[in-house]
Amino acid sequence: MEVGKIIVIIFYFICLYIFLHTYYYLDQIDNCPCFHKDGKYAVNIDFMKFFQILEIFILTVYLVSIFFFTSKMFKSKNKKVPLVLLFVAMAFLLTVSGAMTFNVINFYNNVKEDCKCVDSWYRYFIYYEGIVSFITVFRFISVILLLTIFFIMSKFK
Repeated sequence: MEVGKIIVIIFYFICLYIFLHTYYYLDQIDNCPCFHKDGKYAVNIDFMKFFQILEIFILTVYLVSIFFFTSKMFKSKNKKVPLVLLFVAMAFLLTVSGAMTFNVINFYNNVKEDCKCVDSWYRYFIYYEGIVSFITVFRFISVILLLTIFFIMSKFK
């Protein structure tokens, strides 16, 4: 096995460990009183747990694709992914990332400094995921805007 693939497998298990423990952290704080606001639950912890499972799924698909796409069996076939599938995947990614960003902002705003039930380093990992989700949404929107501008400008030439 190549050294690069071994490094990817090690990275996979480190990320898997972090995502699973973050999921368990979210499961533990599910009933934390810090998130109750005006009698309602202000943060959707269930969605954040779903996001952790989604991250594990995407990471696993990425790992499998590295081994599958680099195999000799796949190199002999010439298949193209339908464009519609790419647009659906992009829309799904934007929706989920946007919802995660919104939930992390609510999470951040509802956590009090003296709230003991969320006192863990996993809290900062959730903040990190929210920042990365925001960057993902911002990057896709900016790329779509730039492509639209270039398309419009090319029509006027």
